[in-house]
Amino acid sequence: MGVLRDECDTCNTKIFSQYDDALANAVGPLLTLGGVKGKGNKTRQTGRSSGQTFIEERRTAENRRSLFAVANDTDPSKVFSGGPRTSMMRLSTPLPPTPFRPRHAYKALAKMGVALLPDGELGHYRKLTEWLCKPDDTEDFPVLEVALSFGSVGNAPPYTYGALLQRTVPTDVVPHMLFLFAAGSVCCQIDLMSDHLEDHLPPVPRGAIKITQAIVVGDETGQRTDAVRIQYGNPTHFNWSSSALEPQPIENVVLDFNPATCEGRFTPVLRK
Repeated sequence: MGVLRDECDTCNTKIFSQYDDALANAVGPLLTLGGVKGKGNKTRQTGRSSGQTFIEERRTAENRRSLFAVANDTDPSKVFSGGPRTSMMRLSTPLPPTPFRPRHAYKALAKMGVALLPDGELGHYRKLTEWLCKPDDTEDFPVLEVALSFGSVGNAPPYTYGALLQRTVPTDVVPHMLFLFAAGSVCCQIDLMSDHLEDHLPPVPRGAIKITQAIVVGDETGQRTDAVRIQYGNPTHFNWSSSALEPQPIENVVLDFNPATCEGRFTPVLRK
């Protein structure tokens, strides 16, 4: 029996849309900051507009994009920290604990990885493919590891990217296939679980596999002056095995801003 990697409407509605929504909720703040558009060709708002601070995207008639850190309080000293106006100032924006199902978000990543597998590899991932078709599975996975890293937060091109990294020596003590997915400011990494190609691997602590990635958005030569390089930082590892609702992992976003030069930088702060 062959495998069709396109999704029919029924499967998308009943199964896979749950996974996609969970992943979008897990990294929603970074999709906003990175300018990645979702349903309705719109970018999510980050934070509560009724809160003391929130982050808002605005676009001009020419579709040029800007991010604004908005302070509702009339006294800036209550929301900004820093010295005189010539020095750096800091604004911390708490983010709402939007609930997501970690296992569903993991399945969204695994589904994309399976869709990229070469035909000759699909036979090694029959169990994974079957598992992806069960939104309410009860498989006992103590750990489903996802590594998140961040780059160019607040200034990333609105793009998505996926790649498979395959082990070259079968006996190496590394997974057979790693899947990397990036959307704007966030990069996700998982180990695609094969049927048997990892049987020789000993138990390893979480975070043992660390890949630091950089992406250049430009032409194939990389010589264009308008090419953009996104350097994703060191990954932070999470266990997304739970089927229960959990708050999305980003607690707040810190904006360091120089009023004299109008230069700034967003930094995500993860929940402990």
